[in-house]
Amino acid sequence: MRTTRILASTRIRPCGNDAAPQFARWAEEAQCDGAFLASPWTLGDMGLLAAALHAQGLALAATQLPLPQEPLVAGKRLPFWGSLEDPEERLAAIKLADHTLTRAKDFGCTWAFLDAFTIKLKAPSALFVQSFAENRWDRDRSSHVAARPILQAALKERAELDERLYDAARFSLERLARVADARGVCVAVGHGVGPWQFPGPREVDLLLQEFRGAALMKAHLPARLDVLHTLGLLSAERRHALAQAPFVMATDAIGLRDDLAPGLGPQPLQGPLRQHQDLGPEVVVVSGRADTTQQELRAAVARVAAFVV
Repeated sequence: MRTTRILASTRIRPCGNDAAPQFARWAEEAQCDGAFLASPWTLGDMGLLAAALHAQGLALAATQLPLPQEPLVAGKRLPFWGSLEDPEERLAAIKLADHTLTRAKDFGCTWAFLDAFTIKLKAPSALFVQSFAENRWDRDRSSHVAARPILQAALKERAELDERLYDAARFSLERLARVADARGVCVAVGHGVGPWQFPGPREVDLLLQEFRGAALMKAHLPARLDVLHTLGLLSAERRHALAQAPFVMATDAIGLRDDLAPGLGPQPLQGPLRQHQDLGPEVVVVSGRADTTQQELRAAVARVAAFVV
């Protein structure tokens, strides 16, 4: 009997009229065990989604953290939980996270996912992203002639900010740990896919060591690990350690974007997915783009199910 819960992410369907019932039917027909609430869906959608899932015999088991109360207007964003310049922005992010966890717990959620945040560097990312997407980068580190110095400049600039970024992230995680413990929800912390995001895999390890015993866990992001490995930014030892996590976000990557449903990328998700040798992860979220079809969701869930205990 499978012990791992496989959840469908709402990211695969645009929110809107009748979106919740349709998504719930798709999740049930794909033989998912529940759902993961992700943007652009909002806290305002949580009740309708939970009711639609309940009608299909499923549960809302996990949520993105934080979520807005209502759709964000153009030009607006959620507060960064690791904002360098503004501690008030960090506190606003934790306050919104607390509100998200409180609502989510009311609907039965036991897991939440806190993703890495984007940081602004002087080193431009556009050309590097383009060269990677055009498959001009491989494991031998051959790349577009302009991409390598951009990456090196970004890594150098990021290293100069690492101490401040780490302190800002620790500030927020210390408060989030208290919130998560109080709400009885486990929070999986995600890592970025390059120097333009924080925390990276190393920083996640270090931060979670400081909060050992709290309701903060590492997340396994297989597609991002593949990208980091290709870039030469991830050791085999750290990759193995990150793969042994109770929470998995299952996607495929194309270029630097890790938002394809499993099985659709040029390097499709491979197994096994294990927390330990004989123990699968507690939760695997199957995600993808908003144009994911019902057939693609079914195939993705079947692929993931074959990789877990």
